[in-house]
Amino acid sequence: MCKIIDYLLLEIDSFEFSYRTIAAAVLFVNYEPTSAVERATGFTSEQLSQVIRYVRPVCNVFARLRDDTEVLPVHSQINADDTHNIQVHIKFQDYEDLVKEEREKLHGRARQH
Repeated sequence: MCKIIDYLLLEIDSFEFSYRTIAAAVLFVNYEPTSAVERATGFTSEQLSQVIRYVRPVCNVFARLRDDTEVLPVHSQINADDTHNIQVHIKFQDYEDLVKEEREKLHGRARQH
């Protein structure tokens, strides 16, 4: 999810939303039950429907490309209690076309109904 958020924050359209609503929307797309996400974030899925619609294509692309063997890098000089501070970065251009295609697929299908 860090990679998803990292990607989203590099998109110019993300400025329409606050960081916290983007993060909450990513949780709504990736976790069940919705009630648990609502309790954790303080938002309802209805409140974030527009943000969820925005982040869903990115979540779909990253889910499709996910490598379950990938782990955070290990750094011997970092205390185990601080490993949550390791930042993960992606190359925006590696995903940009895939996200565009997924948005067209999802939003095009929504327009047809």
